[in-house]
Amino acid sequence: MDQRYTGKPASRLELVLSCEHDQWSAQVSDLQFTGDDLSCLEASIAQELQSNPQYLAQLPVDVHMRFDVSSLPIWLRQYQAHYFNYVLRVEAQRSPA
Repeated sequence: MDQRYTGKPASRLELVLSCEHDQWSAQVSDLQFTGDDLSCLEASIAQELQSNPQYLAQLPVDVHMRFDVSSLPIWLRQYQAHYFNYVLRVEAQRSPA
């Protein structure tokens, strides 16, 4: 994933992020991603967006990850769940030189 600014405005996609039984997941409508950790989850999201014709023309995409606070036990909801809210930028893959 290339984090550099390309000059092209990014499209926006918002995913709901949750963690259950040591498994991270993110979803929106028909897209569902899972990973053992956040880096695996991010790699899965990037790979899908970079290979799916529906999203390929829209790259770069800013993927807004919003943590599902309801997935936390009630006693934990008072703690800073917003620390899990972040934006993942997915750029088009560069072709080998």
